[in-house]
Amino acid sequence: MTIRKSHILYIPTWYPSPIDIQSGVFIQKHAQAAARHYKITVLFAYTANESYTNYKQDGGLKELITTFKKSRFSLLNKARLFLHYFQQFRKIKEVDIIHAHVWSNKTLFAYFISIIYNKPLFISEHWSGYQHHIGFMQIALMKLVFRRAKKILPVSNFLKNLMQRKSIKGSFEIIGNIVKKQQAKALKGEVFRFLIVADLRDEIKNISSVIHSFQELKINNCTLNIIGDGPDKSLLQSMTKSNNIQFLGRMKNEDVLTEIAQHHAIIINSRIETFSVVALEALAAGKPLIYTQCGGPTELIPSNSGFSIPIDNKKKLKSAILKMINDYQRFDPIKLQKSINDFSEEEISNRLKQTYSSILKL
Repeated sequence: MTIRKSHILYIPTWYPSPIDIQSGVFIQKHAQAAARHYKITVLFAYTANESYTNYKQDGGLKELITTFKKSRFSLLNKARLFLHYFQQFRKIKEVDIIHAHVWSNKTLFAYFISIIYNKPLFISEHWSGYQHHIGFMQIALMKLVFRRAKKILPVSNFLKNLMQRKSIKGSFEIIGNIVKKQQAKALKGEVFRFLIVADLRDEIKNISSVIHSFQELKINNCTLNIIGDGPDKSLLQSMTKSNNIQFLGRMKNEDVLTEIAQHHAIIINSRIETFSVVALEALAAGKPLIYTQCGGPTELIPSNSGFSIPIDNKKKLKSAILKMINDYQRFDPIKLQKSINDFSEEEISNRLKQTYSSILKL
């Protein structure tokens, strides 16, 4: 007799799709890890002018990615989202747990169906918005939704503390993102290659300061490549006057990992990060970092993994760039790689199994 695997429905706010292949890759990796032990269905929809449906199955993981038409009116847009999600949800059978990822209207949908069908609700959180002001009504709604969750799963203690400062209460458990190890080796060659991987939102990522620093330093035989896209791409390109700075656009995660392996060091100049997958992907490839003291990286990155600098400090950034070029050989790629053992797929898969099973056994 075949034993039925428990079925967990993922409802993410971010997920890789044709409009953004980088968005929510870390959530997809969680789904893949959980599918080692459970039947996982991911339900993700986004607005588009053209209808699109993609149903994909890989082992225990099913992905249902669809579109719905966007309205100019906010309330109508929310109604369409809820109706579309409910129509898709009705196609999914025998769900045991509903697991929302990242606060949004989609989390509200997960909350309502968890009540309607009397299913346990889990909420994972990656969002950095908890550092900003959130209106009274929104906070009241968030507190209501999170109170129902059997488990609240932020990716770092830094994010947990931000959430608790907003008076969000519940059973918290830290489950980080997944990082895959690569071949760790130091690079040689006359040209020193720096890399940034980020959404091009300068208010958060502060990429403009890195561009200005490179152009002011005027270092020979040194390049900066930038992977990603976003609302500030044109602005950042317009301030780039050096041929040694290149924008490579969006890339699939496997291509990003290839690029990381082909660079000497990674720069993270953010004003806030709740985790920073890129930082740990760099360490997984044995690459040292220049990173700001912006939350998650400070908590997760060992102090001997590169150069930590204050937020919004261009003088320290320029100094760290020069130090990295001059001191690169002192960083041992194998030692850097060992620092990310807690974030392997096997480790996170087992952590998810433990937290799900604690509820499924009740």
